[in-house]
Amino acid sequence: MKSKEAEQEEELGNGQWRLEVTNREHNHKPSLHASAHPVYHRRTAEQTDTVRSMTRAGSRPTQILTALQQENPDTLVTAKDIRTDRKKIKMEHMNGRSSIETLLDDLSSSEWIYDVKRDSDNRIQYLFFAHQKQVEMQLANPDVLMMDCTYRTNKYKVPLLHVLGCTNLQTFFSAGFCFLRNETRQDYQWAVSAFLFKTRTPQPRVFISDHEDALKSAASRLLPRVPQLLCVWHINKNVQTKAQLEWRNADAKTKEEKQAMSDKRSEFMGRWVQIVYSKTEAEFESKWEALRTDYESQPTLCEYLQQNQYPFRHEWARPWTSRHRHYNTTTTSPIEGMHKVLKDYLMTSRGDFLRVVERIGHLALNQYSKYRTELASSKTRLKFEHNLEKMPFLLPDIHDVVTPPAIEHVRKQEELRQQHLKEHRLRPCTGYFEMTYGLPCYHTLQAMKDTGSSLWMSHFDDDHWRYQRRDGHSITVPPRPNQYILEPLSIQSRGPPRRNEASTRRGPSAFERRVPATATQPQSGALAQVMQHIETTTHTSISTAGIPVTTVSVSISTPAMAGSSPPHASPTHGIQLFSPMDSSSPESRPCSPTHASTTPPDGAPASQQPAWQPPSLEDFEADIRRRRFDPMLQRCQHPVELADFLRDSRQEDDPHELVLAREMALDTTGIFADCTPRMAWNCHFGDREAFHAERHRRTRARNPFEAHSTSTEHLKRAAPEEEAQDAPNRPSKRVAAEKASNAWTALLGRKGQRRT
Repeated sequence: MKSKEAEQEEELGNGQWRLEVTNREHNHKPSLHASAHPVYHRRTAEQTDTVRSMTRAGSRPTQILTALQQENPDTLVTAKDIRTDRKKIKMEHMNGRSSIETLLDDLSSSEWIYDVKRDSDNRIQYLFFAHQKQVEMQLANPDVLMMDCTYRTNKYKVPLLHVLGCTNLQTFFSAGFCFLRNETRQDYQWAVSAFLFKTRTPQPRVFISDHEDALKSAASRLLPRVPQLLCVWHINKNVQTKAQLEWRNADAKTKEEKQAMSDKRSEFMGRWVQIVYSKTEAEFESKWEALRTDYESQPTLCEYLQQNQYPFRHEWARPWTSRHRHYNTTTTSPIEGMHKVLKDYLMTSRGDFLRVVERIGHLALNQYSKYRTELASSKTRLKFEHNLEKMPFLLPDIHDVVTPPAIEHVRKQEELRQQHLKEHRLRPCTGYFEMTYGLPCYHTLQAMKDTGSSLWMSHFDDDHWRYQRRDGHSITVPPRPNQYILEPLSIQSRGPPRRNEASTRRGPSAFERRVPATATQPQSGALAQVMQHIETTTHTSISTAGIPVTTVSVSISTPAMAGSSPPHASPTHGIQLFSPMDSSSPESRPCSPTHASTTPPDGAPASQQPAWQPPSLEDFEADIRRRRFDPMLQRCQHPVELADFLRDSRQEDDPHELVLAREMALDTTGIFADCTPRMAWNCHFGDREAFHAERHRRTRARNPFEAHSTSTEHLKRAAPEEEAQDAPNRPSKRVAAEKASNAWTALLGRKGQRRT
């Protein structure tokens, strides 16, 4: 047997370690919390994936920590651990390369285009780069181009040239970036040349800047045929700065003097704004000379305006800028706002070029995704103000060709036309709107109205407003094969109407229904009582004018009385119902029901009833005024609901000629919406020729460029003020109209049931 010491020497000789516990007690006090030990800070595989994905998305360490705590509230990971992981991820990405080498390798991929220029020391002097999504958006929207430098974006304090474009939805996007060592004409010329050459973009219609002389000089040399515009906002602020130096608040000693200084500045700036937005060159020159004359006592200010602003008036004054197709983009405010968006992505001004380009990649992808989503939504979601009923002068398929901002500009021109017509101040067309937007102005709309025609597709000839450009690249939306498939129409259920249409419970069978008591003999003459014993048949025919006319024959079965013989014939009432789409002339519309001859039963004496006399015109108009808030019967398909309507409207004992005349006079949305009470009385009881003449005159007077209005409602429902107090106690007009509409629908559905 080997001794213990020999075994230990043999283990040490074999290179194995042996642990022997000599003291089983800790040499320190227990920790207050497990987070004090790094072993409990280890991240799981899921947490590591979360840190990696959120780091690539540009999230801050505190935001990543919050996400981890939301997933596992008991986690002991700290922000310091996340920063350690972020450094590890960056080192893995660089893989032993320098930051610049990693950046150029990333830009060499298919997702980017770039160009770089180095100095004699092999250091980067210029670096242009753009994401492929930015290039795609620029090729689809090349009409407007803006450039401006932004600062405090990197730790090298190098200016970043920001290139901006405008979409056909009147939104803006970043089209490219370039790091510049300086801001001289040579620097800008290299950057603009790299942008035009690398993106292969066509020449824009306008180039907008903020009066940077070096940038303007470079753009003039590379884009000689493109008009340059100056930012109007910067022009106004520069003039305001000079005005503040002329009337200084610091020179005032009292409150009244300070207010006087402020009033002088405000008055001067008001005059200046009128000059900027003059409508004609003559008006501009006149106001300019008047301004110089009135402010001769301020020679410094007048000299500044004459030397620094007047020579460039064609680049910022409206009489000259309105000649160019700038689509109402006259300031660099969009690019200033995009600077803010860019810096929200960067989050710090101490990052290197690799970090800046990485965050700009996130910006480009998000802008492209947002634009594509808005482009698809604008084609499927039509604004209520843009439908053909509100704008009947548009082409039927215009919404599939032109974007909503173009339609909105035309709609505002239509509102301006109507306003000028109302105020009787139509001015001659200057052509500025069509030259600026490439869309028809309200003078063109007025000409189309006068000729009775609609706009042509040539009025929307500018590719800037089209979904698919005829020349050049366009961003296409993925096809949606099931986009125009509609839901099925609701069918009339079998049996009477149900109170709860959402219930899935079946309807009762015939043997399950309650058997009513034996009905008594109804008295003839009351329409509501006659409706209790009727059978209806429906017949549809075409009139001589080509209008569909539905005739409902109502057969009234009179039960036999005790001691009398059964009836041989039943009276039949034929009621003609009009189609809702009927828009024919009044001559083709019957206005009163026809009665078939009735034969009394054998042996039954013929009842002698007094002949009904129609009301006078004055009595009929007074009756219509009293019934102005009563429910209206639009359509009815069920006899029970028709009887309920007559009872609710207190017409169960009235002849149906009078009922139809009232409905015609009170109609505000149907085919008789423009009929007055006098016209309804003439149609049923008075002079038919007078009714037809007035009806024809109103039809001819309709404006084809405006939606059919129900403005005649006040003619038929004008009532004394004392009767308006009863309005809250009467049934809701909407509820009554829906009830009447459902009744007519149910009545037409009985046609199929009778045939089966």
